[in-house]
Amino acid sequence: MVNSVSEQSDSASSSNSENNQSKTVFKESQSPQYLSDSKFDQELSKEDIKELLNAKPDVYKHCKLVMERHDQAYARTLDEPTFCIKISGRENLSRSFPGDEVCVEILNREQHLQEAEDLDDAISVREMNSDHYQIGIHITDAASWISKDSEQDKFARRRGKTIYTPGKGDVAFMFSRDLSRDYLSLLPGKIRKVVSLLIDVNKKNSNIVNMYFDETLIRSHRRMSYEEADQIIQTYCSDDSEPLRFSCIEDCLAVAYRFSEVHRKYRLEGGWLFGMQAGQSRSHAMVEELMNLYNSAAAENLISKDVTRDLTPLRCHKEPDPEQLTQFKDKYINLIPMSPYFSNIYEVSSNPEYDNMEHSGMSFIIITSIFQKMEEFAQSKDYYSLMQLIFSDEIHPTLIPMVREFRDIQKKAVILRSCSSTDSRLGHYDLQLNAYTWASSPMRRYLDLILQRLLHTMLSKETLRQPDYTQVEINSFCQSGMDVEEKHDALVLKLRKVHKLKDVVKLAMLDQLTPQGHEFSISFPLHSKLDVITIMYKHLKVVDQPSYSKEKNAMTLRWKRRVYSFRKSFNNSYPFKPIKNVTPVSSDLWKKLVSAVTQKDWVKIEQCLRDMKKEENEEKEKVATEQAHYKELTMELKLGTVVQVQLGTELKDGFPVPVVQLLRANKNIILDNVDESLNLPVLNESQQKAVKEAVNKPFTVIQGPPGTGKTVVGIHIVYQFFKKNQDFLASYESSKSTPDQKPKKRPAILYCGPSNKSVDIVAEQLLKLKGVLKPLRIYCDQMEMREYPYTGSDLKLCRRALRDEKPKDELKDITLMYLVRKPKNDFSKQIKHFEEHNLSEDEIDSYRKLLKKAHKDEIKKYDVVLCTCSTALKPEIQAVMDFQQILIDECAMATEPEAFIPLVSYNPRQIVLLGDHQQIRPIVQCALVRKKGMQQSLFERYMDLAIMLDTQYRMHEEICRFPSKEFYEDKLKTGAERGPCYLLKKNGKPTGILFGHVQGKEDSLVVSTKEGNENSVANIEEAEQAVRVADLLVKQSGVEPEHIAILTPYNAQMSEIKKMIEQRHLANVSVCTIMKSQGSEWPYVIVSTVRSCSISDIKSDRPSKAWLGKRLGFITDPNQVNVAITRAQDGLCILGKQ
Repeated sequence: MVNSVSEQSDSASSSNSENNQSKTVFKESQSPQYLSDSKFDQELSKEDIKELLNAKPDVYKHCKLVMERHDQAYARTLDEPTFCIKISGRENLSRSFPGDEVCVEILNREQHLQEAEDLDDAISVREMNSDHYQIGIHITDAASWISKDSEQDKFARRRGKTIYTPGKGDVAFMFSRDLSRDYLSLLPGKIRKVVSLLIDVNKKNSNIVNMYFDETLIRSHRRMSYEEADQIIQTYCSDDSEPLRFSCIEDCLAVAYRFSEVHRKYRLEGGWLFGMQAGQSRSHAMVEELMNLYNSAAAENLISKDVTRDLTPLRCHKEPDPEQLTQFKDKYINLIPMSPYFSNIYEVSSNPEYDNMEHSGMSFIIITSIFQKMEEFAQSKDYYSLMQLIFSDEIHPTLIPMVREFRDIQKKAVILRSCSSTDSRLGHYDLQLNAYTWASSPMRRYLDLILQRLLHTMLSKETLRQPDYTQVEINSFCQSGMDVEEKHDALVLKLRKVHKLKDVVKLAMLDQLTPQGHEFSISFPLHSKLDVITIMYKHLKVVDQPSYSKEKNAMTLRWKRRVYSFRKSFNNSYPFKPIKNVTPVSSDLWKKLVSAVTQKDWVKIEQCLRDMKKEENEEKEKVATEQAHYKELTMELKLGTVVQVQLGTELKDGFPVPVVQLLRANKNIILDNVDESLNLPVLNESQQKAVKEAVNKPFTVIQGPPGTGKTVVGIHIVYQFFKKNQDFLASYESSKSTPDQKPKKRPAILYCGPSNKSVDIVAEQLLKLKGVLKPLRIYCDQMEMREYPYTGSDLKLCRRALRDEKPKDELKDITLMYLVRKPKNDFSKQIKHFEEHNLSEDEIDSYRKLLKKAHKDEIKKYDVVLCTCSTALKPEIQAVMDFQQILIDECAMATEPEAFIPLVSYNPRQIVLLGDHQQIRPIVQCALVRKKGMQQSLFERYMDLAIMLDTQYRMHEEICRFPSKEFYEDKLKTGAERGPCYLLKKNGKPTGILFGHVQGKEDSLVVSTKEGNENSVANIEEAEQAVRVADLLVKQSGVEPEHIAILTPYNAQMSEIKKMIEQRHLANVSVCTIMKSQGSEWPYVIVSTVRSCSISDIKSDRPSKAWLGKRLGFITDPNQVNVAITRAQDGLCILGKQ
């Protein structure tokens, strides 16, 4: 018989009791944890339940309830009795009774259903005779179905490993679903090829009599979850003295468990549980041990055969350096006897000299909740669970520093080819095996597939069969295997954080403390997968400098707080009640408990726990010092101190990471850990260099190629300048007038650019810092007149201004023209009074003066002013602001005179120019002026001083390749991977760049209109194709309309495309000119080049520069070409005549 044990966990569930007609939600209480709630307020009839079962059979299951005790039960699905759901906690069982038929709702699966179908291992047990039985460890034979260098093999080699995303349905499989389901997965009732390790075992002593590999066929009888297997093991292995039985699957599973237990004891030369993780179930431990045996046997067999002796990838783990081990042993000489694991591998003799060492005479600290569990397991005689708590060093604060240091001195496991070096012969130190490899998961890991092919070579009856691999290939796979594991572990860790992290209270232990440090670090004994977190003293808002005691190796923190009580009577001497997070016991008593548990002496165990309970001393309440209406509180921090914290999350590198929100000082006081740092992306190396230069130098030039985060760098610089200006601002606030009684000007920062769009992009980012600094957006007078027109204005709007966008709604809260009309401005009522009626000639001048006063009054309240370069000359700004720093964004687009406007209008201490001279250059209409060099910007003039941002996060690598080589000396790197592209080549393969040939005809405007200026060109055929591609992306590929942009160099073409977009109902597809697109980005960009020159024109005319400019237009401008190409993130489609 074959017992297939799934390596995945089944789901937690909710259940609707049909008998009671009530909805009961069950919650899984053991690891892994599931999301669910408890609610008993919904009545469901049998008809409702039947409808649920028919409507959503994958979500709702018809089950029968099996009660174990009053607070624990199992639900078994009626259509698949092997599918078992464990339910713990009386509150989750509600009014359900044994035998109830219940409707189970699958709330949240820890692993996706497809993952549970990838069954690549099975276990069989059969009785051979009166003296022996045989255990079979069967691994699906993937190598028989997937030949080397086949398409499936190449794909699997590139992927390296199947990646399961925690809490998500997305799985990156190594093999196709059809292949896995139909040929590889060891599903019940299906005949499958396997590579089996068959082990003959002596019944009396569980010794291995014979062990060999073979290629076999099996048919799995039953699939089990870990939870179901664990329940069977607990039931059938309660008494080790009972003889072995083989009458049913449950008996055979118990036999396999007993064998794995004995084998683990033999392998580790000590206790069954030494070094195990807390919470690991018996079934997990059994499968882990049997897989270790399979992998070890595979390694030893392969390196013993001539054909594979020097071709076997081995997982090697070198023992720690002997000198480091000696230092470790000497340092923790008094702690080692308290650890069951370390005392088992290191012999420590008693020596009076050790009594004066660091850890002598110390108490052993047990987390109170762990101690309570120990008492509970001792009372119920649950030996396995009690041993896990006693022998898991990593959950005991006293032992954690020793455990962590031991991990640090251990070498990292590596993958090496057998016989390639001395290290390849060392075996695996941590597993205590002479040879070890990975061969038990060929469906999930490519290296295991290689090992299986080598096993086939070894088992082949062809005497002259040559192996599939060379030494060079194996060396390459060993290195790539290590790389895959590192990337996989890092990715899964990040994804697990994304899935698991939420606001939650946890126990933390003080992990690192330095006398002169500005912070301390905490770790989480009960949650080892959480990273160490640093807490700054200043974020806890202590009232005084932390005080360090060398004798105690402790830091004392002090606070002064107002304390309020809602009780009717309040004792003025406020008690400082410590939290009983831990239970200190004597080290001798702890060692007695370890000894009693090892000997399984329940009398001594219970006596030790009672003695520990007596030893628990009630700490005296400390009374907070009273000082007027403040209470002074203190907290002593030293290594091993256990505290309660509430964890939240913050973004780092795009992923949430844990951060401490609250720290409990005592039973009555909770402290907030407030960090007012920037909520902005972390800077890369070139960005950090640029910010540092800008903050420390009087003049800085920063070149930001497309997608390199130039705006983010600008925001960081603004924030640093703002912090720098606080001294100037304090002086301004203390005295707002000069000695000659003239009003002082406010020290501030000016951030400007050549266009409204360039400034708006920065302003939107600065909104993130609105709670830290105060930004103000100022538009030009013409823009304000469009929003608030009045009779008698002498401002004229050109046709280009009519095409411009209005002020952005997102910026209304920081825009000057709106702020002066809000009640907070002293002049708002008068302004609104004027605007309620048509102004007379006498009122026009008064209205203008009033606006100027309101502008001045509002402008001087802000720290950062954002406007165009020309608007910086506005008299109202000059009258009240003293700009200490000036930043000009997109400076390469501004003419030199334009850039000089803000620089000569003020006297800044520091100047920062940001831009890219390889993108849009200054627009100069006059040919004579352009010929004289006016097209060269101030930015380009100082390019030799520029710092280049070298990592772009926007474009697909294919799109980035040409601009990097053509415009940036091949220095532009790609820092982020983009998703799959929906643009396809003729062969159906996805591509990042696509060119579409369109045989179109040009049409030019003969007069200037709103649609475009004179000579602006349109191409109807090309416009139709551009809209068609956008329509296909939306309707066939499912791309959101707002993720698509159509760019063209001509306003006339833009107008035609907009008309067609409306006809196709693609309202949210962006359409704009290439000039206007700078600073924007979209996942998909369609570029319409418009120009269509006939072959006869090309042959008849000499292609001079003037001719090219006239006939080909923007294509002759490399800067516009660069901008057009680099707006796209995932896909770029260029339409034109080839």
